[in-house]
Amino acid sequence: MAVRKIVLLPCAETELQAKGICTGWAQDGLSSRGKEQAEQAGKLLTDAGFSFDALFTSVQKQAVCTGWLALMQGDRVALPHIQNFRLNDRHWGVYQGKAKPSAEEDPKEAAPPAVGISDAAHPSNDPLYRGVPASARPGSESMKMVVDRTRPFWHDAIAPFLLSGKTPLVVAHEGSVRAICQGLEDDTDAEALEYEIQPGVPLVVELDEELEYRKRTALLASGVAKARRFSLAPAAGPALRQGPTPKPKAKAKVAEPAKPKEDYTVEVTVQGAKGLRDADWFTGTSDPYVKCTVSGKGSGEFRTPTLSNIRAEVIKWNHLEKIQLKHGDSLDFTVYDEDTGKSDDFLGTCTLRFDDILQDFSGTLKLVDEKGKAMPGKTKKGAFLTVAVKEMD
Repeated sequence: MAVRKIVLLPCAETELQAKGICTGWAQDGLSSRGKEQAEQAGKLLTDAGFSFDALFTSVQKQAVCTGWLALMQGDRVALPHIQNFRLNDRHWGVYQGKAKPSAEEDPKEAAPPAVGISDAAHPSNDPLYRGVPASARPGSESMKMVVDRTRPFWHDAIAPFLLSGKTPLVVAHEGSVRAICQGLEDDTDAEALEYEIQPGVPLVVELDEELEYRKRTALLASGVAKARRFSLAPAAGPALRQGPTPKPKAKAKVAEPAKPKEDYTVEVTVQGAKGLRDADWFTGTSDPYVKCTVSGKGSGEFRTPTLSNIRAEVIKWNHLEKIQLKHGDSLDFTVYDEDTGKSDDFLGTCTLRFDDILQDFSGTLKLVDEKGKAMPGKTKKGAFLTVAVKEMD
């Protein structure tokens, strides 16, 4: 099954954010630290082998600067740039341009108190948004409002681009990146608040050929460096010469190319699952456990304890094991419902590739069947497994 990738790059730190001020829909430059974050993101994406076909950003200066600073770290900069207000950050209402609200005042998923239409912070007073319908110019936004704002742009612009086989770089903001992920993963506001979205840290989202969510990974410097160090290709052979054979010369000492590690110790944590179907139809429950198996040259495996009589949408194991891998191995996670007197019911499987393992993957994977099709779950979005791995140097 074809895998489609999209990179979501949260805007790097701005000058106002460095002072603890809510930016919202305001235009702002990058702080010195933000410029370094954007350049670092571009280097990571280049080192990870990404080549983009278009840049999508909000209409905010900080996102545009982040995008181009990142792209300038690679060789491919002659590409289309599509800007749209639907990728703007969350509008923070009366807090925009002011200090971040305290923990007691933080509205979390709810909309903060709105600014009036005559307020300078209202989009209606910015010429940039004259072409935007009045109903789409908010005085403040809840998390749900940001999800609803980004969704049309996803369906009308980004999704067709992905379906055409191209790879986009989407540079947005904490609020809009969170909203895109929430829409793709069909999470609640409370679940989306738990996402770890850091300024200038790229998120690589994998989708299937129908653009259904598969997994999301933060691209970190440590992981990319480890992947490059342990996935070294053999040095190229000498170029063929034409003409007479030269006289032999004394052999110079040439350092042999470095070889990748062959053996790895990986710490694996099966954290939990979401949306597992109720396999025991009579009781409306399930008794799930997870089996982790090394696929490739290695042969290790382990299983989690069984959780009995589960009805909850979200379940937790937090089961940690260390396992041995060979270079190039992957990890297969399979979820079963334990039964007595008959074979255990299959609830889905997912795989972490070797490059994911080297990059210390931590996130949510969609469960699929043996043919790679999404497994049914409690909701239409299916079932998911949350795991974390760490390669022990």
